Amino acid sequence: MLAIDLNSSIAQATGHGISREDIASTGGRIAGILADLRAGGRWKGWVDLPLDTEQAEAAARFASGLPREITDAVILGIGGSSLGPLAIHHAARHPFLGPGRRMHFLDNSDPDTVGAILETLDPAATLFVAITKSGSTAETASQLMIAWDRAERGLGARARDHFVFVTDPERGDLRRLARSLDVPSFPVPTEVGGRFSVLSAVGLVPAAIAGVDPLALLEGARRVRRACLESDILENPAALLAAVAWLLDTRHDRHVHVVLTYSDRLAPVGAWFRQIWAESLGKRRASGPPAGPTPVDARGATDQHSLLQLLVQGPPDKLVIFLDVRSRRAVTVPRIFEDLPSFGYLGGQRLADLIASQRRATEMSLALAGTPSMSLTVDDASPGSLGALFYLLEVSTAVAGSLYEVNPYDQPGVEEGKELACGLLGRKGFEARRTEVERFDAARRPDLVIRI
Repeated sequence: MLAIDLNSSIAQATGHGISREDIASTGGRIAGILADLRAGGRWKGWVDLPLDTEQAEAAARFASGLPREITDAVILGIGGSSLGPLAIHHAARHPFLGPGRRMHFLDNSDPDTVGAILETLDPAATLFVAITKSGSTAETASQLMIAWDRAERGLGARARDHFVFVTDPERGDLRRLARSLDVPSFPVPTEVGGRFSVLSAVGLVPAAIAGVDPLALLEGARRVRRACLESDILENPAALLAAVAWLLDTRHDRHVHVVLTYSDRLAPVGAWFRQIWAESLGKRRASGPPAGPTPVDARGATDQHSLLQLLVQGPPDKLVIFLDVRSRRAVTVPRIFEDLPSFGYLGGQRLADLIASQRRATEMSLALAGTPSMSLTVDDASPGSLGALFYLLEVSTAVAGSLYEVNPYDQPGVEEGKELACGLLGRKGFEARRTEVERFDAARRPDLVIRI
C-alpha cells in the first residue's frame, strides 16, 4: 500500500547525504518517542483514531440520510479544518463528475470568494458544514454567520436543517450554538488537535457527504498503524522519514523541505503536509536556536519548469520528498505527426510512463547536483491509501517534533496573530492587543510607502 525509498538521501548510494549509521544512531531515541506515542496522553488522541469506527459509521449514516435535494455542500473551515477534507475530496472522487454532491471549500475569508460562492448556491439545495475544533475561529465564525443569515432569510425555520457542526464535544461557542439552535453536530475528541484531526469527524463527515467511504479511510490508516508505531526504526517508514529529514536539516543544513507531488489528485496532500510540518515544528526553544525546516509544496511535472532550476543550481539547502502513486489511468498518446522529431517518439507512449520518466529524471538530476531526496509512494489515490498516507505523515511529524525538542501540538506564533486580529476587530478582552497594533502603525514611515 505504501513505500518509502531512501536511496537518494543515503551517502553510500549517492555520494552525498547521510549514512546508514547516522540513521541507526537515532534508533534508541526514536524508540522512546514511539513508546510515548503508544502510551497516549495529552494531545495524542489522534494516535488511536483509526481504531474507532463509531464516528465514521455515524458520518455515513448522516450522509445517507440527507435529502436528495441537497446537491451542494459548503465546508466552512480553515487550516486543519479544511486542508484535510479538501485533500480527501480532491483525491478520492472523480475530479469533474463526482459521484456525490458538489463540494465547495471556503477556506479563506476573502469576500470575493465567499460572496461569489454563496451567491451562486440555492440555500434549499445546500448543506453548510462548519468545522472548528476551538469553536471560536474568526474566519469560520464569520462565514457561518453570513451563511446562516442567508439561509434563514430564504428558508426561515427550516434553515437549521441545512447545517451541521463539527467541534469540541463540550467547550467553545460553536458547541453552545449547536445546543441552542438544535443543529446536528459531531465531536472532535478533546485530545485531538486541529492539524492532527483529519481522521476524526473533521475529515470523515465531509468525506461521507461527498460520497467517499469514511470507513475506508480508517481502514487504510489501521493497515499501516502497526508499522508506523514499530520501535525498530529500520522497520518504521514514518520514523525513517522523520529521522532522515531531521538529520539532513540539523547536520547538513537542508533547511527547506520540498514536497514534490507527481499526482494531481494528491496535490492538496502537499498543502496539508505543509501546514502540519510548519506549524508543528517551527518553534522557539527554551535553549538553543529556533527549530523547524521550511516546507514547500510543489507539483510535478509542472514545477520542473520552474522550481527544478532552483533545486539543482540554487543554494544547497533543499531536501526533496517525492510523493507519487503507482496506479494511474490508461491514457495513450496516438501515433500521429510521426515525421516531426519532437512529436514522433511520443506516439504509442502512455502518459503514465511519461510522467514517471519525468520524475525519475528529476530525481537523477537532483542526485547529480548533490540535492538529497526521498520518495513516498502509495498504490493509488483511493480512500484507503489516503488514510495510510495521512497517518504515516502524522506519526512522522510527531517523531520529528520530539527530535527537534519542541511541542508539535501547540502554535504560539499563530495564536499571537489571532489575538492581534481580535484586538483590531474590537473583541472584548483584547483591547491591549489593539493598542499594540495602533502603536505599530503609528511608527510606520510615510516616506517608505511608494505610490504610482
